[in-house]
Amino acid sequence: MTKMIPGNWRFIVPLATFFQLIISGLCDTVSLRTNLMESYDPKVPPRSSDNGPIKILMGLTLTHFLLEETEQVFQANVWFSMSWTDNRLAWNRTSSDNDTTILRFASHEIWQPDIILINNALPTETFHYGEFLLIVKPDGLVLMTIPAKLTSHCGMNMIRWPFDEHTCNLKVGSWTHSGSEVDLDLPSNIASNPNHAIDSNLYVPNSEWNLIKTFAEKDNEYYACCEEPYAVVKYSFTIQRSSPSYAATIILPIIVITLVNIMVFILPPTAGEKLSLASINFFIVCIYLIYFEARLPSIGDHLPLLVLLYSINAVLIGISIVISVIVINLSRNHGRASSPPQCFRMFCNASFAQVLGLGYIVPYVSMTHSRLNDDEGVEMQPPRENGRPSFDHSDKDHTTPLVTEMPYSANAEWILLAAMIDRLTLIIYTIVSGVTLGLCLA
Repeated sequence: MTKMIPGNWRFIVPLATFFQLIISGLCDTVSLRTNLMESYDPKVPPRSSDNGPIKILMGLTLTHFLLEETEQVFQANVWFSMSWTDNRLAWNRTSSDNDTTILRFASHEIWQPDIILINNALPTETFHYGEFLLIVKPDGLVLMTIPAKLTSHCGMNMIRWPFDEHTCNLKVGSWTHSGSEVDLDLPSNIASNPNHAIDSNLYVPNSEWNLIKTFAEKDNEYYACCEEPYAVVKYSFTIQRSSPSYAATIILPIIVITLVNIMVFILPPTAGEKLSLASINFFIVCIYLIYFEARLPSIGDHLPLLVLLYSINAVLIGISIVISVIVINLSRNHGRASSPPQCFRMFCNASFAQVLGLGYIVPYVSMTHSRLNDDEGVEMQPPRENGRPSFDHSDKDHTTPLVTEMPYSANAEWILLAAMIDRLTLIIYTIVSGVTLGLCLA
């Protein structure tokens, strides 16, 4: 039993020495903090060695951001890094037995700059940081690294939506200290390369927006209340919308709608499906316009080109519906006994019809004109040549006098007129739609 006691003491003595050193170090730290804070006033800002303004170096790390389009506000989750020198908190490690390398103080114990977001979109929330700790080094250098959620106004130009690009700013500065008291500056590595002034190592990408460029600059601003300049640091974020889904859900449909509406004018003049097809297109475009009204913010100074494209198509489809009604009415009224007015007959000449690709209707009109000059009854029936109706005078068993066939003969000219209106509208619609698609989607 007596031999086991010295063995136990061999473990107890080093352990006691270790705890003694820890307690001694804690006592030295407490003593140092007490000496430093004895006459320290956290409400009084420190002064530099040359009695000039205290210089605060500003750093920013972006972790995530959101852009609220309806409110036009930019929300950024960041880490602020600030450093300055407070000579009242310096201590000399070589002239005493205290070898403390750093001290930690709560945010209410020592002075800190009242740095806030100047262009804050939430004016009632000016304190962005909460409670935190500050690190102080022996030379009086104070390090402050804190997380913050900043919300600023961001003017948006939606003309190129959904391919739009925006630049949002975070402008920070002291709220009460002018440039003669507090001077904000960027670290030397950032000042030499302002395009990479924002650390993005902790950045979590946004699913809808791509971060294209960051920029930081220092500036002095003057306000109406005061004569002295106030130092500010402005961080700029250039973001671009990621739009693969928009291409599939918004851009592709308007191209298909345009092509389908062209089919309205290619259908025969007598086809009632023209109205059905145009009405369905008009309904789809109206649904998209309602979606845009709910999805996009109300911006009075500019209109997205894509929304303008849908609006133009709505107008064009509405015009196509009106023209389709006219064309169907002209081509289907078989009881009309009179020919078109002279002005329209001059317009509906054979050469112009051939140019428009309506040559298959010209024989009807030409035969009608020849019958009007014939005193005898001319029989007419629509034979089949090349898959299209034509006139044949050989079969005398199915003939009727001209006087009886006059309504049908006159109607051939009305059908030609309706077909020419349809074809001219097709050409105009194709040109206008092609130009608007090219301008809005370029």
